[in-house]
Amino acid sequence: MDPISAAAQNSSSDGIDVSSLSASDRREVEQFVHAQNTQVAINKLVQDLTDTCFKKCVLKSSSFGGSTITGAKLSGAEESCANNCVGMWLESQSHILRALGDAAKANMAGGGGGESMGGEGDKKGWFS
Repeated sequence: MDPISAAAQNSSSDGIDVSSLSASDRREVEQFVHAQNTQVAINKLVQDLTDTCFKKCVLKSSSFGGSTITGAKLSGAEESCANNCVGMWLESQSHILRALGDAAKANMAGGGGGESMGGEGDKKGWFS
Protein backbone atom coordinates (compact mmCIF):
# COMPACT_ATOMS: atom_id res chain seq x y z
CA MET A 1 0.00 0.00 0.00
CA ASP A 2 1.34 3.43 -0.91
CA PRO A 3 1.93 6.00 1.89
CA ILE A 4 -0.88 8.30 0.76
CA SER A 5 -3.43 5.48 0.97
CA ALA A 6 -2.02 4.38 4.32
CA ALA A 7 -2.25 7.92 5.68
CA ALA A 8 -5.80 8.25 4.39
CA GLN A 9 -6.78 5.03 6.17
CA ASN A 10 -5.36 6.44 9.41
CA SER A 11 -7.26 9.72 9.10
CA SER A 12 -9.36 11.08 11.91
CA SER A 13 -11.84 13.94 12.08
CA ASP A 14 -8.93 16.29 12.94
CA GLY A 15 -6.83 15.36 9.91
CA ILE A 16 -4.44 12.63 8.91
CA ASP A 17 -2.69 10.52 11.55
CA VAL A 18 0.73 9.77 10.10
CA SER A 19 2.18 8.36 13.32
CA SER A 20 1.96 4.78 12.05
CA LEU A 21 3.94 5.61 8.89
CA SER A 22 7.66 5.11 8.58
CA ALA A 23 9.89 8.19 8.49
CA SER A 24 10.36 7.73 4.75
CA ASP A 25 6.61 7.49 4.16
CA ARG A 26 5.96 10.55 6.35
CA ARG A 27 8.48 12.54 4.28
CA GLU A 28 6.72 11.39 1.12
CA VAL A 29 3.34 12.47 2.49
CA GLU A 30 4.80 15.82 3.61
CA GLN A 31 6.32 16.37 0.15
CA PHE A 32 2.99 15.51 -1.48
CA VAL A 33 1.10 17.93 0.77
CA HIS A 34 3.71 20.64 0.17
CA ALA A 35 3.44 20.13 -3.60
CA GLN A 36 -0.36 20.36 -3.41
CA ASN A 37 -0.18 23.54 -1.31
CA THR A 38 2.29 25.04 -3.78
CA GLN A 39 -0.03 24.21 -6.68
CA VAL A 40 -2.98 25.81 -4.87
CA ALA A 41 -0.91 28.97 -4.24
CA ILE A 42 0.16 29.14 -7.90
CA ASN A 43 -3.41 28.63 -9.08
CA LYS A 44 -4.57 31.45 -6.77
CA LEU A 45 -1.87 33.80 -8.10
CA VAL A 46 -2.84 33.05 -11.70
CA GLN A 47 -6.54 33.48 -10.92
CA ASP A 48 -5.94 36.80 -9.13
CA LEU A 49 -3.77 38.07 -12.00
CA THR A 50 -6.37 36.95 -14.53
CA ASP A 51 -9.18 38.66 -12.60
CA THR A 52 -7.22 41.89 -12.17
CA CYS A 53 -6.13 42.17 -15.80
CA PHE A 54 -9.54 41.09 -17.14
CA LYS A 55 -11.34 43.73 -15.06
CA LYS A 56 -8.80 46.40 -15.97
CA CYS A 57 -8.51 45.65 -19.68
CA VAL A 58 -11.63 43.86 -20.90
CA LEU A 59 -14.54 44.93 -18.77
CA LYS A 60 -15.54 48.45 -19.61
CA SER A 61 -17.74 50.68 -17.52
CA SER A 62 -20.94 51.33 -19.38
CA SER A 63 -22.93 54.54 -19.26
CA PHE A 64 -25.43 52.65 -17.07
CA GLY A 65 -22.91 52.05 -14.29
CA GLY A 66 -22.37 48.36 -15.03
CA SER A 67 -19.66 46.48 -16.84
CA THR A 68 -19.97 44.98 -20.28
CA ILE A 69 -17.80 42.93 -22.61
CA THR A 70 -17.47 44.77 -25.90
CA GLY A 71 -17.09 41.75 -28.22
CA ALA A 72 -16.36 38.06 -28.69
CA LYS A 73 -12.64 38.68 -29.25
CA LEU A 74 -10.18 41.01 -27.59
CA SER A 75 -9.72 44.28 -29.39
CA GLY A 76 -6.20 45.42 -30.15
CA ALA A 77 -6.32 47.84 -27.23
CA GLU A 78 -7.62 45.14 -24.85
CA GLU A 79 -4.95 42.69 -25.94
CA SER A 80 -2.22 45.31 -25.56
CA CYS A 81 -3.55 46.28 -22.14
CA ALA A 82 -3.66 42.64 -20.99
CA ASN A 83 -0.11 42.04 -22.22
CA ASN A 84 1.09 45.17 -20.41
CA CYS A 85 -0.81 44.21 -17.25
CA VAL A 86 0.77 40.74 -17.12
CA GLY A 87 4.18 42.11 -18.08
CA MET A 88 4.11 44.72 -15.35
CA TRP A 89 3.04 42.12 -12.79
CA LEU A 90 5.85 39.77 -13.83
CA GLU A 91 8.39 42.59 -13.74
CA SER A 92 7.26 43.67 -10.27
CA GLN A 93 7.53 40.08 -9.02
CA SER A 94 11.03 39.86 -10.46
CA HIS A 95 12.06 43.05 -8.65
CA ILE A 96 10.57 41.83 -5.39
CA LEU A 97 12.29 38.44 -5.63
CA ARG A 98 15.60 40.08 -6.53
CA ALA A 99 15.31 42.47 -3.56
CA LEU A 100 14.45 39.62 -1.21
CA GLY A 101 17.36 37.57 -2.53
CA ASP A 102 19.76 40.50 -2.15
CA ALA A 103 18.51 41.13 1.37
CA ALA A 104 18.92 37.46 2.30
CA LYS A 105 22.47 37.44 0.92
CA ALA A 106 23.32 40.64 2.79
CA ASN A 107 21.78 39.25 5.94
CA MET A 108 23.80 36.03 5.66
CA ALA A 109 27.02 37.90 4.84
CA GLY A 110 26.48 40.28 7.74
CA GLY A 111 26.05 37.53 10.29
CA GLY A 112 22.27 37.63 10.41
CA GLY A 113 21.85 41.04 11.96
CA GLY A 114 21.52 44.58 10.80
CA GLU A 115 19.20 46.28 8.40
CA SER A 116 17.70 44.72 5.32
CA MET A 117 15.53 45.60 2.35
CA GLY A 118 15.62 49.33 2.11
CA GLY A 119 16.45 50.52 5.58
CA GLU A 120 18.21 53.84 6.07
CA GLY A 121 21.61 52.13 5.90
CA ASP A 122 20.79 50.54 2.54
CA LYS A 123 21.91 52.95 -0.19
CA LYS A 124 20.39 50.90 -3.02
CA GLY A 125 16.82 50.72 -1.70
CA TRP A 126 14.23 48.19 -2.75
CA PHE A 127 14.46 48.12 -6.53
CA SER A 128 18.03 48.98 -7.44
